[in-house]
Amino acid sequence: MVLSVMNLGKGGSGKSTLTANMAPLLPTIVSGAKVLVINLDDNYNAQEILAIPYEEVLLGIDDYLFGAATREESTYHSKWYVDVMPVRDQAQMDSGVPSEMKMRELVDEARTNYDFIWLDATASAKAWTVAATLAMADAVFIPVVPDHIDTLAGAVKTLDRIRGVQTSRHGKPVIAGIIQNMVKANSSHGLEGIRDTLALGDMVQVFRWQIRDFSSIEVARSKGTPINWASGPQAAEAAAAMKEIMWHWLSEQTDRRGQRR
Repeated sequence: MVLSVMNLGKGGSGKSTLTANMAPLLPTIVSGAKVLVINLDDNYNAQEILAIPYEEVLLGIDDYLFGAATREESTYHSKWYVDVMPVRDQAQMDSGVPSEMKMRELVDEARTNYDFIWLDATASAKAWTVAATLAMADAVFIPVVPDHIDTLAGAVKTLDRIRGVQTSRHGKPVIAGIIQNMVKANSSHGLEGIRDTLALGDMVQVFRWQIRDFSSIEVARSKGTPINWASGPQAAEAAAAMKEIMWHWLSEQTDRRGQRR
């Protein structure tokens, strides 16, 4: 399954942080699951959290897409139980547009080796990586920060783009859910408020990542550690909240497959 966390706002929705924290949870929930994270973003955030610092990347996804490396050469194994195709040179990613066929070849090949593939795309609606992600993703999570107006506007843009693609891709990518991200425990923002603001109806699940202190995430990030393996009670609370979201979503997928049978 190909997944993505996407918000076409100005950044700040936490999509790379969510990607780097959600992806390594999958092998702990789905026993033996193999996970690949592909960084298509215009920053190094996701790979840094997964302990793949850009200064140690000899060949990356940019080299693969422009024919200078194989998939194996540009894939690194993170100590956090996932493989990562990081960006080596962001300028190279921005300098040209590789063929969509090359990107499709990568994802098709990866599907045979991995159970889950996470595409971390940029927030820029005009970027080629957004179009490529929506052309290949099976499901997309959309993060919003309740007090961040740009992320709400970005969520609306993302929903519109997804619905436009769904007509030509027979309903894919599905909207895996809206994640109210970085919500403090005493926040008055409710799930129904986000549902009404985004005109979601009843078919889209709204999740809520609510914890008391998000400084634990920044500390973990600075150490190249996903929140599930960070130390301290605040980190444990954040990890439990994230795991609950993943459990809920995976259970929903199992129920849907059972209904189709």
